Amino acid sequence: MDGARRKAADYARYIATIMMGIAMQAVNDAGRAELTRTVDMALQFLSFSSAV
Repeated sequence: MDGARRKAADYARYIATIMMGIAMQAVNDAGRAELTRTVDMALQFLSFSSAV
């Protein structure tokens, strides 16, 4: 697998992992604010957001 495809696969795996984690938190009664903070952190890590 070339570098670009590996990187894309890594991003996809990361996003899927975050999504599964958020789903588990939601099932276990995490609040909207907590879930939103998790999403904001994930987007910041991926540089899709400039939120600090």
